[in-house]
Amino acid sequence: MVTREQFINGVQRYIDEELISKISGLSKWFIAIGFGAYLPQINNMIDKNQKMLIDAGYMHEDGMINIDKLYNDLINVARAKGSVVQYIPLVGDVTFTETDITSLYHHICK
Repeated sequence: MVTREQFINGVQRYIDEELISKISGLSKWFIAIGFGAYLPQINNMIDKNQKMLIDAGYMHEDGMINIDKLYNDLINVARAKGSVVQYIPLVGDVTFTETDITSLYHHICK
């Protein structure tokens, strides 16, 4: 179990270390600003979907996030469906694999 703060901080560490650190030029700064502005919105998304997250077992009534269930479900989907390519403005196409899910998990659980 992790708090929302631990979750958001872990996502930030993942973005910094696995995405932003690999970008060069001015894009590096603009992407850092963009993600930095977007991350606080995670709390709003959690609030709007809290009942569904609780019903699905990803969150408890006390607000703690069941990171192990989330990780296991995501890794199983990634293994079954394969990698995905996501277009990120100023960066281009970025491929995400199950390795990224594991890395994200470790950044959150630090």
